[in-house]
Amino acid sequence: MYKIELHLHTDIVSPCGTLHPEEEIEGYKKAGYAGIVVTDHYNRYTAKCIGVDPAAPGSKLPAFLAGYRAMKELGDREGIRVYYGLEVRFDGSDNDYLLYDFSEELVADPEKVFRMSPMAFSELARQDGALFIQAHPFRDHCIPIAPEYVDGIESVNKHVVHNNRNAMAVAYAERHGLLQTGGSDCHDRADIGLGGIDADYLPEDEADLARLIRGRHFTILGREEL
Repeated sequence: MYKIELHLHTDIVSPCGTLHPEEEIEGYKKAGYAGIVVTDHYNRYTAKCIGVDPAAPGSKLPAFLAGYRAMKELGDREGIRVYYGLEVRFDGSDNDYLLYDFSEELVADPEKVFRMSPMAFSELARQDGALFIQAHPFRDHCIPIAPEYVDGIESVNKHVVHNNRNAMAVAYAERHGLLQTGGSDCHDRADIGLGGIDADYLPEDEADLARLIRGRHFTILGREEL
């Protein structure tokens, strides 16, 4: 079995992240993880913090993936497979969505994405072949989206600062037949290795990771505690 973190932030991109990739790779290696998905924030506030003008010409994705690139370079040296992802937030809502296995074209224009509704974006994500998962849907200030607009939900979020109401998320996912994922939502040292999944195999790349999640070939770490 292979432990994989599906929800993690770096201090390079995410304003709320306190850990540099070196600290995270070291911590996750000690915790026995084989893979990490870097899901730095992709929203208007983050764009401002990292000096990105969402409306300027050209793709902005490289700026939002700077933490992933640093993490991957270290992961390649230390024997941990690192995948790219994003945690997307649209204007006018506190909901967050985890995006896996997406093309650059889908998120190259943040101004366009930020102004969209999650319902409209979900259609583009499906056309793109991306995996669109609502993060911590029962956390304070978050509202579960109608199930037809997402592939699944993060039913076990282990971030210790928030009341994620994971049991409610599990029940909601089961009621609607949605995919379920889990993650540490790592922002600082206390979050390292709290959650994620235990997979049957270690995916080769982002497309293989999405296939693993869609095929439900894993168990969610910490779900048995609910």
